[in-house]
Amino acid sequence: MSKYRISVKTYKKRIEKLKEELKERNLDAIVLMNAQNIAYMSGFFHVSTERPIVLIIPVEGEPILLIPKLEEVQAKEMVPWIEDVEVSYFDTPGVPNFLTRLARAFRDRGLGNKRLGTDRVGWFLDPAMAEKFRKELGRAEFESAGDLIMNMRIIKSEEELNLMRQCAVWGHLTISLVHDCAAPGLSPYELYFKASQEASNAMLGALGPEGSAMAFMANRPPDGYCAFPVHLRLRVGPRWYYPHWMYFPPQPSRRLRVGDVIKAEGEPSVGGYMIEHSRMMFLGEPEGKHKKRFEVHLRAKLAAFNAAKPGVRACDVDRACNKVFKEAGMSSWLAHHTGHGVGLGEHGHPWIDEGDETILRPGMTFSIEPGLFIKEEDIMYHNHETVVMTEDGCEWLSTYPRDLESCIIRV
Repeated sequence: MSKYRISVKTYKKRIEKLKEELKERNLDAIVLMNAQNIAYMSGFFHVSTERPIVLIIPVEGEPILLIPKLEEVQAKEMVPWIEDVEVSYFDTPGVPNFLTRLARAFRDRGLGNKRLGTDRVGWFLDPAMAEKFRKELGRAEFESAGDLIMNMRIIKSEEELNLMRQCAVWGHLTISLVHDCAAPGLSPYELYFKASQEASNAMLGALGPEGSAMAFMANRPPDGYCAFPVHLRLRVGPRWYYPHWMYFPPQPSRRLRVGDVIKAEGEPSVGGYMIEHSRMMFLGEPEGKHKKRFEVHLRAKLAAFNAAKPGVRACDVDRACNKVFKEAGMSSWLAHHTGHGVGLGEHGHPWIDEGDETILRPGMTFSIEPGLFIKEEDIMYHNHETVVMTEDGCEWLSTYPRDLESCIIRV
């Protein structure tokens, strides 16, 4: 069995489990259009574009993958165990329209008048297109059933955790390289490429050809492709407090200087899985206010970590974290919840949020990443951690040291 991908045996087990759930819902099949759900149930990874890809899992029979012409070679190479792979349309909108062609593929397999569940993510969110597709099919009935996949994805198997632990190794290395390479006078671009290249070379050398292929296969930054499998996100300079890296890169002429705060986020992907793993670092001795806020932020993370136990609600973990900030008089700087599910994608269930009453169970993986955003000082205090729920509590998956001293770059 490969160390770098989910086994075909596991995909088949997932399908059989899902079929049992479909029977209980009195559904004849489920129609999946969300790229992550398709990858989870089959191992077929793709970039979601204007061309819908549909995975049908019928209660009776084998899975069916409907693809555009563009994905034909990739599908046959990536999921050879799925025998029914059909190029159901050439491109969108197509003549005749791709909906007509998809409907024909459904009817050809006897699904034109069945009760079909759907994850309802993708082009089915457009009511007009959904209605047109129903008319093309005939008497088929659709029912939202995406929760069936969510309930499966929320608990990670040992295979999945193995992939996530590998991500932690290379994320740790990437952050370490940023720490070791950063110096006054260095361009942030130079730092980014040096750390990315060294970490990627080490990762690809260790994984070998098969692991390297899987690393690039699921190289999935939301805003495009990434040249390096480690997918380093680096932040320094003006507009530091902006969320989601919207203002990187900095000015081309800017150089690192003593007093800068550097954010390094190392997110390699192994077998389609990832963890969130980042550290804010101080170039030189940090000011007293930075030390105080950093220590409060660390205490809040530890409070969340210690509160997360089997049987505890996700919302109570969020409250335990926020209580630390409130007692320190810093809650007005909070801008988001404590964390979210991580695994095959960056964001999912459970939400470590005051509004999520999900009961935590062993096998759940999620981030602990409260953030203090201070616009007036152009800074935020925000370190990503990823944990897995165990029988007794939590285990850190992100391994880079989280104490202040480890996050100071001495110059």
